[in-house]
Amino acid sequence: MALTKTLIQIDEHLAEIGQMGKLPQAILKRINYKFRLDWNYYSNRMEGGTLTKQETRSVMVGNITMQGKPLIDVMEMQGHDEVVRDIFKMGKGEIRISEKRLKQVHKAIIKETQESTNKPIGQWKVKPNEIINYKGEKINFSAPQDVADEVHELLNQTNAQLDVFFHPKKEALHPLVIAADFHLGFVSIHPFYDGNGRCARIFTNLILIACGYPPIIIDDTSKMAYYQLLADIQAYGGKKDLFYEFMANRLLKSVALVKDAFDGKDIEDDDDLEKRLQLLNRQFTEDKDTTIKIQRQEVDTHQFYLTNVEPLLKELQQKLSKIKGFFLETEIILGWDENNTRELGFERIIKNIEQTFKSAKSKIPCLSMTFYHKHFKNAGLQSFNVEWSFQFYLEQTKYVLEAYKSRERFKLEKLYHHEVTEAEVKNLAENYLRSCLDEIEEELEKRNPKK
Repeated sequence: MALTKTLIQIDEHLAEIGQMGKLPQAILKRINYKFRLDWNYYSNRMEGGTLTKQETRSVMVGNITMQGKPLIDVMEMQGHDEVVRDIFKMGKGEIRISEKRLKQVHKAIIKETQESTNKPIGQWKVKPNEIINYKGEKINFSAPQDVADEVHELLNQTNAQLDVFFHPKKEALHPLVIAADFHLGFVSIHPFYDGNGRCARIFTNLILIACGYPPIIIDDTSKMAYYQLLADIQAYGGKKDLFYEFMANRLLKSVALVKDAFDGKDIEDDDDLEKRLQLLNRQFTEDKDTTIKIQRQEVDTHQFYLTNVEPLLKELQQKLSKIKGFFLETEIILGWDENNTRELGFERIIKNIEQTFKSAKSKIPCLSMTFYHKHFKNAGLQSFNVEWSFQFYLEQTKYVLEAYKSRERFKLEKLYHHEVTEAEVKNLAENYLRSCLDEIEEELEKRNPKK
């Protein structure tokens, strides 16, 4: 009776949420992050994981180097988070669970420094396994030779129940009952040498999410009740209904969290905001390439020219000399902001640009150059022109180099304390030469088509 009442409450709350309309993206993101963090942290902690909640956050944002923590704990948390993220991406929709999928998840969340036949990862156990329950008594699980058949039977039952839910021809079991039944069956078989609890919780939540429900989180306040209920059912003939009620109450709490978030209530733990600030501070305390160190007004403009602009101009000048002889003349339009000047000599261009950077101080204008190669000499009456442009412009926190010719475009963005490298200069100049040669060859082929 208590179970029925709780399931009705769950569905009523979900119906209320559904009537509120589509969840705003910001709220949905906050809900998913909260579930993802708690699911990662508590599920791994239950199996002996040593990472704190703050360290779990750190792994979730890509920082997987943690001093003083076992590497395996970090790697397993990273693998677990990847699986959880994939489940959230899948969202609501019809599913079936396969043996292959069970093994793939096990392989993703269990890591070893050296895999052995005694500890197969992503494969059924080859030796018996057991645990000591809360009463200090031993619980044995299915024998290795029985695992394949028992898992097959469990999956057939679960998938049949899911088929009825997604394609109702008769009254379907509530998804909470389907998920809890799978959970009990899986942990009773214990098909892997390790990681069975994490796998059971992952697939329990996969079932719930696919059926349109939020995941269940078993935190520190509820894990002892969880262990006792499982042990009582496995060893002492305890009633499954008590486990269903326990899981339903955890699901009700998750649904309430979603509703609170939709209502604008704070769903983070009391110290979550402070810990997130500490994590960001720790991440960016070190001198990283992504850190903005210099802004435009702090740039030494002449030094900037010598380091980043002049090498490029010299390389372009060298490439220009290779094709200049194909045309009657090459005109260069040099632009500073709104002002343009036309030049024929590259030496004068370089001198003009350097002088402008010298006198610019902190106000560096946008530099643009357009090369007009005019009147290809060897095409007679069908002579043609080739054009190529690039511009250098400086924003508040970065400078941008962009080169383009018709649909071809090359763009380079850098923070001010990062110099343009020799390889980047060479690459851009070679792109200039290559694109000009491509256009010359294309134009000649148009005028002299092959027969």
